[in-house]
Amino acid sequence: MKKRIILVVIAVAVVGAAGLVAVGRSQDGPKERPSPSPTVSAKPAAKSSGTAKKSGTAGRTNSRDSGSSGASRGKGSIEGSLVYPGEGIPGDIRVCAANLATSREVCTKKVIRHWRFKSGRGYRLAVSPGKYQVYAVVPSFDPGYQAFYSAFVVCGYHAECTDHSPITIAVTAGKTRTNVDPGDFYDN
Repeated sequence: MKKRIILVVIAVAVVGAAGLVAVGRSQDGPKERPSPSPTVSAKPAAKSSGTAKKSGTAGRTNSRDSGSSGASRGKGSIEGSLVYPGEGIPGDIRVCAANLATSREVCTKKVIRHWRFKSGRGYRLAVSPGKYQVYAVVPSFDPGYQAFYSAFVVCGYHAECTDHSPITIAVTAGKTRTNVDPGDFYDN
């Protein structure tokens, strides 16, 4: 009888602990962060502002979705958090890495849900070795606007961060570049 009571108490404790872990999480994963930083005073670019950032590689998009399969033979990968200056991550977000030497772009619409990403949402691109600039596009925000992984992002999205220059990252075969968060949705 004592063993049954002890087992019941342990089972209740385990179920109770699991219930506590589940509190604050939806079925879709962790709750979204409202914005990259509450200290940002810059305004997001408006849809009709005409100030969309364009790279020289616009229009040369590779339609292949690299997804989250990771680095394949001879390739490296880039991954990071999806960020957006509003409620949640838009469903139409797409992340692209533009190879600076070849002008070839690799893009993905696949969203990875995992706690390691700042918003609980991230991406991963398998790319050939080389130097890249990474950006996000949200057509419902502005189809041509490219929100780069930039000095502004690395600075922390603060008002005193005034450099919006895209950051070039080097990718080597078999290695993953992490924390490449394309999210500079702010006017410069």
